[in-house]
Amino acid sequence: MTKKLIRDKIPEIIKNKQNSKKKHIGYTKATNDKTFYDYLKQKLLEEVNEFIKADNFDNMIEELADINEVLDTIYKFNNIDIKTVKNIQTQKFKEKGGFEKRIIWEFEE
Repeated sequence: MTKKLIRDKIPEIIKNKQNSKKKHIGYTKATNDKTFYDYLKQKLLEEVNEFIKADNFDNMIEELADINEVLDTIYKFNNIDIKTVKNIQTQKFKEKGGFEKRIIWEFEE
């Protein structure tokens, strides 16, 4: 049995569709913060992998929106102000730059 975090309105959407390819077993809730956070991190990996596999621009944008939704939830869960994240991002950009020059590092481990 597979378990994964889903958006809040998905149970109602599934109930109304009834034509899912996946066998529906049921729903549960993360009963504690650690469990929820573990599922949230798994969801982030799932969405990033879907972004990597996106085969066109529209799919890419949709997956970026999903990644942003998961990140927003992570910020809320950890009481992180997005301005704090943006300030750190700006500082790192000033110190180390971005990725515009497309530099690939070649090294041996």
